[in-house]
Amino acid sequence: MKYPIVAFLLSLFFVATCAYVEHSIISHTTPVEYHFFEDEITWSEAQTHCKSIGGDLVRIYDQTTNDLIMAHINASDIGANIDSGFWIGYNDQRVEGTFEWVSGFVCPYENWGPGEPNNNDNLDPSGQDCVQLRKDTAQWDDEYCGEIRDKAFICEVEVC
Repeated sequence: MKYPIVAFLLSLFFVATCAYVEHSIISHTTPVEYHFFEDEITWSEAQTHCKSIGGDLVRIYDQTTNDLIMAHINASDIGANIDSGFWIGYNDQRVEGTFEWVSGFVCPYENWGPGEPNNNDNLDPSGQDCVQLRKDTAQWDDEYCGEIRDKAFICEVEVC
């Protein structure tokens, strides 16, 4: 099993899941299920896997959604085995400095950590175009998309 899913049900909704799903959470504000993967891979590999299960890398709509996701990460201890954070679906790969969600969703909410985004190009001249949710601060950090720093990831799959 290449991508074991870590999850936890926070809802009384019936959720049809694949045989390899171990844990997931349901958002109470949007009709989506979040799947947490501890495998540390590139951003594009993570997005490809999310697509393969009918979703995208997670969209974080507001502070409530950010808090829900972080509460699960902390309560389930998923982050204990990963380096720094989880890929989310926010990126500026098309236009530097213009961040957008992979789904095309437009939202004014952002949760950058201090000094972020910084497009650091020390390890890759193309800079940092993908975004992680840091497990230690619950804030966002732009990061190298490729194999320089693989991350765990969170998929969002619509349930209705």
